[in-house]
Amino acid sequence: MTGGLSANLRTLVTSAFLLPLVGIGCQSHGAKSKELVSVDLRRLNPRQTDTSLPGQISLLPIKSVQLLPESVRSRIPKMSNPEGPFEAGDASFFNLPRRRLVFGGISDRYCLVHYEYGGIAHGYLTALFELSGKQSKALWAHAGGRYASLDQFAKENRPR
Repeated sequence: MTGGLSANLRTLVTSAFLLPLVGIGCQSHGAKSKELVSVDLRRLNPRQTDTSLPGQISLLPIKSVQLLPESVRSRIPKMSNPEGPFEAGDASFFNLPRRRLVFGGISDRYCLVHYEYGGIAHGYLTALFELSGKQSKALWAHAGGRYASLDQFAKENRPR
């Protein structure tokens, strides 16, 4: 009888531990699919002669430099995470990065990065990369105003 009770107790404890993990996994997967942001490339004109680019891409918003593919990170000099310290001016005293990520967006084939940069002229840059294996190719870049989020970027760049 104690062997059966012990087996039932193990099953109960295992279920109590695993069920929330399965639930969390399902919820996080569902949340990720809801977070996708559709970005229309037609207004950006990344390469006007390239007809193989889709009209729209769906990107998952990211807020960490470490979540950017290595092939993209290697193309942009050292960058801090959003709200992280960075050198906004042209004199560097603490060896801080001169760039700070505002947001990024990623799919299996594309990566969009929006960051601010310091120096003599503080500003913001948005760049779109095409991903292929462990390589990335810059398709489009624009220095301009600050976008607060991938959603705002997508809304402000929809065709009119």
